[in-house]
Amino acid sequence: MNEMMNKLTSDDCCNDCYNKNNYNSIHSNHIYFHSFFNFSYFFISVSFLNSFSLFKVFQYFSNVNQKKQKNFFIFYKELTNNKSMSIKEDLEKRMKVLQRNYPNSYFQKLISSFTRQTTFEGNKSKIYDIIEDLKKGDKKRLYLDCINGVPKEVRAPVWYCMATEGCSYKEIIKIKSNKLYQEYWSEAGECELFNLNKKQARTIDVDVVRLFPEGYKEIFKNEEVRKRIRRIKRMYEYHFPNPGYFQGMGDIVAVFFVIFSEYYINEFSINNYLKTDKEIIDRIECATYVLLIYIMQNIYCECKTTNGIKEFHPESLWRELSKFCTLKDKYFNIKYDEFIIKQQIYKILVCFFARDLNIHLTSIIYDGLICGTCCSEGKVFNGIIKLAIAFIEIIKQTGVNLDDLYSFNQESHKFFETITESKISELIAIAWYL
Repeated sequence: MNEMMNKLTSDDCCNDCYNKNNYNSIHSNHIYFHSFFNFSYFFISVSFLNSFSLFKVFQYFSNVNQKKQKNFFIFYKELTNNKSMSIKEDLEKRMKVLQRNYPNSYFQKLISSFTRQTTFEGNKSKIYDIIEDLKKGDKKRLYLDCINGVPKEVRAPVWYCMATEGCSYKEIIKIKSNKLYQEYWSEAGECELFNLNKKQARTIDVDVVRLFPEGYKEIFKNEEVRKRIRRIKRMYEYHFPNPGYFQGMGDIVAVFFVIFSEYYINEFSINNYLKTDKEIIDRIECATYVLLIYIMQNIYCECKTTNGIKEFHPESLWRELSKFCTLKDKYFNIKYDEFIIKQQIYKILVCFFARDLNIHLTSIIYDGLICGTCCSEGKVFNGIIKLAIAFIEIIKQTGVNLDDLYSFNQESHKFFETITESKISELIAIAWYL
């Protein structure tokens, strides 16, 4: 295994590889790819490549990607089974393998540009560029490379990069800023001693045992997991009491916790979680807290303040949403009952779809919020407003009268019960162009 890893990271990786059979297959595909790219580019430029040929081209490269993914997961399984390997080596080599399996291909980017890649799997053609952005700490470039979807393989470090400042590449891919990690754990172990508002502390305790995200219920029933979720919430309430913890925050925390856990834990289950080193779980917990602060502070910086007290964010979001709708349609307040609309979208304004969608679907939306790609302004606050308006627009397209509370409520339930990745993509596309 050590010999294999040395080969993987050698400077001349195209002449030496971890698995000769896999490598020969991948390398021959690369050679075919470059030759085929030149040939197909010529065909496109002289307009001889008809729609059937284009279909064959897309089909071919789809198959190549499947082979690459298979090779990557075979390697990654071996990698994660090696207990002697340090975490740093594991992550750095993982990034190198990803860049090799998804090279900087202009043709792949051309293909992916025809369709939105706002899915849980994300835009694979951008993996190489995104890792380069992470190495350079170039957030402006990262924003552009993430507009059409964040690949799931690098979702965790992309989120962490956006939420932090001054981190090295190694810290980003470990989702562990040494400074923030030390700050968090210098206090978190004593969070039971925090003198919190009694009502807030009680609400936190009740909400922790009521958190059952779809697909992860057994994990969040575990007492050790609950202890960590509770600690994150208590830390937040202690440091940000104005306005502090709110019901629904647990759903947001669960999304971050799962995405960061799946980055480290192969086949995330309670058994695999309990087998994972404590230091890694500590890292995941701290990263979850860091991201929670990032997204909430980006919202509350835009919220109304009265006598030093921050307004609860759904109220500020609703006020701005109503203003935006009135600018678009000056008869908005006359046509529709604001109370009915507010009631139907309030959960969206509180926890940004996390209450209504499963974690993987929610993560697609959070890609846009965290990376600032959900709206042209690139702000979390505005992104939530425009996503909520996009939701209203999709409901209106069904022919529902927004003044009819029963019909609106029925159509809302139907939307969330039957939602697919393509619907999420449509939602984000509408939000962007508002």
